[in-house]
Amino acid sequence: MIYNGNYDEFYEELFNLVDDKFKDETYFERHRKIINVPREEMIGLKVPVMRDVAKKIAKSNWKQFLKEETKNTYEEKLIRGFVIGYVKEDYKNLETYIKDFFENDVDNWAICDSAISNLKIIKGNREKYFQLITGYIDSHNPWEIRVMLVSLLGYYIDDDYIHELIKICKKVKNDHYYVKMALAWLISIMFIKKREETLKFLQDERDNLDIWTYNKALQKITESFRVTEEDKILIKSMKIK
Repeated sequence: MIYNGNYDEFYEELFNLVDDKFKDETYFERHRKIINVPREEMIGLKVPVMRDVAKKIAKSNWKQFLKEETKNTYEEKLIRGFVIGYVKEDYKNLETYIKDFFENDVDNWAICDSAISNLKIIKGNREKYFQLITGYIDSHNPWEIRVMLVSLLGYYIDDDYIHELIKICKKVKNDHYYVKMALAWLISIMFIKKREETLKFLQDERDNLDIWTYNKALQKITESFRVTEEDKILIKSMKIK
C-alpha cells in the first residue's frame, strides 16, 4: 500500500493492514495500555508494517503526505515520523518537517522514541540538530522536552557533548512522568558511556535533581549489565532514602 494523494483512502487502507493478533481484544488492550493511548486513537499495526508503509511514501510524494491532517491515531503519527527518517534529503531541507513533527505529532513516548531512533540524518548534522532540540529545554510541552532528552541519549553522549549534557540535566525541571523517566534514562546511559563525568555529577549535584528522578537514574544504572558489580554497590549506596 502507498499513499496516492487521497488521504481518506490511505487511512481506510491502514485498517486492512491490522495484524491478526490485534483482532484479539485481550492482546489489543494489553498493547494499547503499554503504548498508553486512548482506544479510539489506536488502529493495531505492528511497527515493521508501519516502517514498510513509510519507506514507500518516502520514495514518492512524501511532502504532500506530510501536509495532510491526520485522524489523530498513534499509527498515523508514527508513520509520519518514520517517513521523515527515511527521506533522502539534506538536513536543511528536512529541519522544518522534523520541527513540525516534534511540535504537532509527538504526544506519546512510543512515537517520540521510535521516530528519533529512526532519524539517522542526525549523525551527520549533530551541531544543527543540537541547536534545534535544545531550544525545547524551557518548553511547557513535556513531549518536546522528552524529544530533547531522548535525542541526547541516542546521539550525543561522547567527549564533545558530555559537559553540555550535564548542564542540561541540571536545568531540566518538569514533573511530567515521561520527562522524568527520560531524564533518568539519559543519566543512566551517560554513566555507562562517560562514567567519571557522570559519577561526579551525581555526587556533586544530587540536590539539583528531584529525589524520584535521582533514585530512578541510580536504579537504571544498577540494572544495566554494562555496569560492574563494584559500581553497582557504589551506586546503590548513593540512594536517597
